[in-house]
Order: sequence, then structure tokens, then C-alpha cells
Amino acid sequence: MVVKGEFYGVPYFFSSFHLENRPSMRPITCLPILFICFAFTFSSCQQSQRPTDSTEQENTEVRSELNNDIFKVPYTYWWDKAGPFIGLCGSKYSFVFLGEVKSLGNIIQDSASLYTSQKGQITIETILHTQKQEKKSYEGQGIFESDCFFGSDFRIGDLVMVFCYEYEGEVSIPGKRSIVKLKSKNDPLIESIKTYIAGDQQAILLKNDMALWEAAGYGDDLGQIIDCAEMTMEEKN
Repeated sequence: MVVKGEFYGVPYFFSSFHLENRPSMRPITCLPILFICFAFTFSSCQQSQRPTDSTEQENTEVRSELNNDIFKVPYTYWWDKAGPFIGLCGSKYSFVFLGEVKSLGNIIQDSASLYTSQKGQITIETILHTQKQEKKSYEGQGIFESDCFFGSDFRIGDLVMVFCYEYEGEVSIPGKRSIVKLKSKNDPLIESIKTYIAGDQQAILLKNDMALWEAAGYGDDLGQIIDCAEMTMEEKN
């Protein structure tokens, strides 16, 4: 016997037969193969198109863990200058970023130490420049930490631009003046430094920004490296 019909537009049929030589056996009914395949395929497609909540949560946690990693930068307290423009003709940056002061630790005065230490942390929000170092480089951490904050007037929440340099194959910071306080996220100092970095840190590019950096307290330092750049150009000519 054969029974035909449709189920949600899908044709099906049932058939049954008897094994004549074995009357004791019950009739065998064959399920519709087409209907089974359709149902299985539809179910599989629905599951494959829907990502699991656990996968989404794992990705979020990984990003969160990376953002909480701390990049500890040594303080080269014995350097005679700190700031965005140091050295006779301008030392190259190893790491420059924008961020926000996250925490300020206690001042530690130790007679055995050659300097007064105060730890501080800054969130690393926007990277303007990074250079791979021989021993230790920036590797995507979310928080900067150093003990160069003694004598600064920073407060938690201050927007800052941080300038680091290379020392013995590592990223280092020569002092609190290498942490420049910003008025806002649109502070013109940011665009000035972006131009400087994009031009391979050629000081002559900042000649028109002298007044801007003088107001920020770095006019003499910038003037020094501009003079050096101009003298070098004259010698080449």
C-alpha cells in the first residue's frame, strides 16, 4: 500500500509491504527519506547561522584582559633633559601615545635610592608612534606605568601625551616633563606632533609651531633642535 501527500509544500509518501514467506512478521513501514533530509538540513542551517553566546563572551574577555596589561617603563632619572624635544638635535622617539592619568601612588623617599620615586599609571588610548626595540618593546598593553611622577601636578583624569625614548634596547622615560598635559582631545599640540612624526621627526617641520610649544613650556627645547636642523642643512649646502 502507498500513501502520498504534502507536508508544508514537501511531497511525501509512505509504503508498506508484507514478507509473504514470513507471516509472523509485522508490516514494515518506510519513512519518507526526502522529508527526513529536508528537516535535518533546515535544522543544521539554522544552528550554523546563529553564533553561540559563549564565543562572543570569550572574545570580550580576551580584549578586556589585553587592556588591563601593564607596560612598565623604566625612569632614566639621570638624563639631563625630559620632554618631547631632547638632545642637541632631537632624540628619536621609541613610543608616543595619548591617554588619561589613571592612578598616582605614594611618594617614596629612600635614602638608599638616588631619586624620589612616585608611581603613576596612564591608560594607553591612542598610539601615535611605536618603534620596535632590541630587548623590550611596546606589545599592545593597555596601561603605562612608571615611577617618574614625583614633583608633577597631574591629577587623575588628566589627558596627556607621553614621549618615551630608547635606552639600552628598551623603552624608557626621562622624567615627568615627558608627560605633556593636554587641554582636550583636540589640543593643537597633538596635530603638531603628528606632523613631526609623519615627517620622520624633522625639527624644521615645527618651525611654525614655536609659539604653540612656547605656551606649553617647551619653546627653548624645540628652538634648540630647530637651530641644529638649520645648521645641518646649511652645512650640506
